[in-house]
Formats: sequence, C-alpha cells, structure tokens
Amino acid sequence: MELPFWLRLARWLRLGTSPRANGGIRHETLTLNDPARGNRPVAVDIAVRRDKEMQANVYMITLAVAILNHGNTVRFTEYSFLANVFAAHGYLETDR
Repeated sequence: MELPFWLRLARWLRLGTSPRANGGIRHETLTLNDPARGNRPVAVDIAVRRDKEMQANVYMITLAVAILNHGNTVRFTEYSFLANVFAAHGYLETDR
C-alpha cells in the first residue's frame, strides 16, 4: 500500500535536510532601491534553512528574523558564515 502524499513529504523533509548537509541552507540575493538616496541600489542576501522555509510556506511555523549589517567597510557577503549559523538555527537571516 502506498503511503499518503503528506506522509511521504514529511519523510522527505526529515531525510537529508540537515543544515550541515550539502545544500541545507538557501541563499538568495535581492537588489532593492533606496528612494531616500536617489534610488541607489542596495544588495541584500537572504539565508534560510530549506526545511524551515518549507514549513513556513505551509504555515506550520513562523520564522524569526535576524538582520546582520556589515557596515560600510566590507562587502555584504563577508559575514555569510554568520548568516549560515543563524539560518541553521531556524532564523530567516538577511545581510545588508
């Protein structure tokens, strides 16, 4: 007998989605415009654990948000190691 879809999906989400596993954390870069400063582009990197993102997409959980600001001296991706730590602990993390 075949398992119901939701049970197969639950098993798939549990297997191989550890944040330490390859591809467990998804990064996405967005470019926003700042109208207060002449529409200058502002790059933002978003990091989230894939399994937590899927749970949030179906309203099972609400993700906490962590915002890292790198300042003006380094590139916005320099603290991606911290973004990975926050994302691994279930935060939706943004680097600005």
